[in-house]
Order: sequence, then structure tokens, then C-alpha cells
Amino acid sequence: MVALLYLARHGREPADWDLFVGSLDSKERRLLPASRRSDYSPTGHLLFVRDGTLMAHPFDLVGLEIFGDASQ
Repeated sequence: MVALLYLARHGREPADWDLFVGSLDSKERRLLPASRRSDYSPTGHLLFVRDGTLMAHPFDLVGLEIFGDASQ
């Protein structure tokens, strides 16, 4: 399975972007509750900045979902 993170815009404002995860093997996609400036780390985390602090949220690459709590 090949997973990808991508942004989708839903308005004209700079904050009107949503972060989605999907698979090239299906049409399924999921909205992620994370910043639009997020990246996947090979450690199995979704990395993003919250209030100026780098956060790491555990991410299930097979299930295409975040789990647990984000940590600094």
C-alpha cells in the first residue's frame, strides 16, 4: 500500500486548508486533525507545529489514522 498526505482547500482564506491521508490503492481518504504544515516521519509519527512547538503524533500507516496523544 502506498499512502499519501495531501491538502485540500475549501475556501479563500489562508486557513481554509484541510489535511487528508489516503491510499493510492483505494478512493478512501480521511481528514486528519493536524496542521496543514504536517509531515510523516519514518519513526511512525505525524509531525506538526502547535503554538510554536514541534509535536509528534503516533500515526498508523496501515490504518491511515492517528492514535494516542501528541507529544513534544
